[in-house]
Amino acid sequence: MSFGDDSPDLGPLPVSDEKAELQRESIKALNALLKGQDEIIFRDERVEDYGLDGSFELKMDRRMTNFRGQVQMKAASRLAPLRDGSFSHSVRTANLNYLLNGTAPIYILYDLEKDEFWFTWAQDESRRLNEENPAWREQQWIALNFGERFSQASLPGIHARIMKEGRLHRQIHDSLAKATGGETVVLSIDSESLSITDPAQARDVLFASGATIVAAGFPVEVLDLMRLLDLEIRETARIQLTAGYAEFTRGDHYAALGHIRRALARKSELNARDQSFLITLRDGAEFHIGLINAETYQQRLLARSRALEGLEALEARQDALHHQYLTEKDGDTRAAILERLRDVTTEILVHPNAHRGIKLDAKLLLLFLEGMQANIQINETLFHAEIPSSCIRAIRRGPNRISKMLCAINQGGNNRLTRHC
Repeated sequence: MSFGDDSPDLGPLPVSDEKAELQRESIKALNALLKGQDEIIFRDERVEDYGLDGSFELKMDRRMTNFRGQVQMKAASRLAPLRDGSFSHSVRTANLNYLLNGTAPIYILYDLEKDEFWFTWAQDESRRLNEENPAWREQQWIALNFGERFSQASLPGIHARIMKEGRLHRQIHDSLAKATGGETVVLSIDSESLSITDPAQARDVLFASGATIVAAGFPVEVLDLMRLLDLEIRETARIQLTAGYAEFTRGDHYAALGHIRRALARKSELNARDQSFLITLRDGAEFHIGLINAETYQQRLLARSRALEGLEALEARQDALHHQYLTEKDGDTRAAILERLRDVTTEILVHPNAHRGIKLDAKLLLLFLEGMQANIQINETLFHAEIPSSCIRAIRRGPNRISKMLCAINQGGNNRLTRHC
């Protein structure tokens, strides 16, 4: 469509290049593809864009979750497939590295000629590149492989992965924050305490309360304090652990992993609780940058919970049961998991080494899941009350769309299914 050229009197003006036009077309096409569903909301974030075009936020039963997958759009006038049917597209190495610091980062590639989308997960590409060329971060450019079609049919899988990773990120941060609760805080977080200039005072503060200060939301201030320390103190396992946690909290997971690995080299300096915290931190950083996947993270967590003893073992078991409950879809199995979690929580509450903070965290986690379970049961009761039993029997017969929707009750309930009868 052309609107003519009747503006010669306007003088010289900026010209929109092909790259900008392709980006606009890709965004318009993406919004058109997402039309008709309301579970994945695309949020355009092209303001001070350093390599991120937007994000997918998940919506569940009219509730916004703030679980997000960060989106980087790429586009080409036409794409030529490789022998295996996938597509290759080059990006700057810094762009992939930047996305890996975010949550569930995804690349979407638009073929303008065919009006088709393809996608790949940044963490999957990071794993592939690490296997093929561990030195890929030293390159200026890298080639990404796009092998999956992005369409309406792929949206449920994308929704599930963002949800799974969002819950896992929350679990990781909650576990790390909870693990700092045993530190004795020797200073207040205020303007005076954040202007320490004496190296000895900085050392004492960081050794006693460094991780707690990070968990309180002051990772940058902790890293600033570390600059006051001499090299010998900075290289101790305790300080490297704190530095790794601070960088992890800031989102710089590569920098975090460097500090974590230096702390691991001297882990004999740490007590058992700090060593467990360090390993959890390492696994969280490796998951974020794509060195391991969610399944591997959970396997490691389960293995640690079995190897630990005493109060730490109980806390690890509670964390593992918490995640199992959130990912389980069968109602009976979920109820059994909750019962086991109640037993573990009771053991924590009566444990002689559990201080007030640990007991409070354990009780709050149990109350949260009990609230979820009560909500699910109420929805199930309302659902069965509103749908005739003959309709329920018909729905349960045969693998049709309605029977699948009925199964969704186990994930939260949906009274609106009555309209399908």
